[in-house]
Amino acid sequence: TEAQLSPSMAVVTVPMMTDNYGYVVFDPTDKERRALVVDPGEASAVLATLSELELRLDTVLVTHHHDDHHGGLDDVLDGRTDVPVWASDQRIRADADLLAHDELRQWGSLDVRCLHTPGHTVGACAFDVRQRGLDFTDAVEADESNEDADADNEKPYGAVFVGDTLFVGGCGRLFEGSPRQLYDSLFDTIFALPKRTLLYCGHEYTESNLRFASSLEPDNGRVSSMAARAAARRNLNLPTVPSPLYDEFEYNPFVRCRERNLAVRLGFLEWSASNRSTHIA
Repeated sequence: TEAQLSPSMAVVTVPMMTDNYGYVVFDPTDKERRALVVDPGEASAVLATLSELELRLDTVLVTHHHDDHHGGLDDVLDGRTDVPVWASDQRIRADADLLAHDELRQWGSLDVRCLHTPGHTVGACAFDVRQRGLDFTDAVEADESNEDADADNEKPYGAVFVGDTLFVGGCGRLFEGSPRQLYDSLFDTIFALPKRTLLYCGHEYTESNLRFASSLEPDNGRVSSMAARAAARRNLNLPTVPSPLYDEFEYNPFVRCRERNLAVRLGFLEWSASNRSTHIA
């Protein structure tokens, strides 16, 4: 499925393997038909998408070193040495171009910002991609004012490709990092992005995530309504991504760990809205 987030940015969701997602990002106005590929876990799916859209591979982004997110990289590159691989973990590829935290790169008409998000793995990162010239601070303020809903809906979105750090309704298993690292990656980094950001994650786990969320908050109507929407899309064999990033505060129990009602239900004896130590079990 393809979503146009702004006049100069479109994102195609590429299903691969059992439940993985990779992504192809391009500028519809670019006459050179260049493409960014995110997490090419399976080469055939990526190459078929590039061919169908008549796009030319230009740059690859990889969020973390697990094979299901870059296992198709060699076949996608097919020996080309002119295609940079942007990442934050040397384990992905010996010649990868490693980006620092908060490092900004220009790619065509888009800005690509690397955000280090340790937790799922210690070297994980997310990529914040959006049309150049969009002021992040103004975007947040404009969303919060929301004086004209129709005009607001016409504004461009940015995208954050998070790999397995965050999912719709859930978050990634901690293979290497600590709960504290994941908490900080979520609340200090990912949720510091503008409100008009769409979440693109690495797997289709939404329905199972929301079943777990419902077991924790059976009276949360947003969980049940999101579960119904997710089921409707999956019944049509459609992905549940992208999803508005900040909707996670409504139904994702890992993002809602700062909610007192959830803390009480989980039996936390101590809880404070401002004390992070009481949010991490």
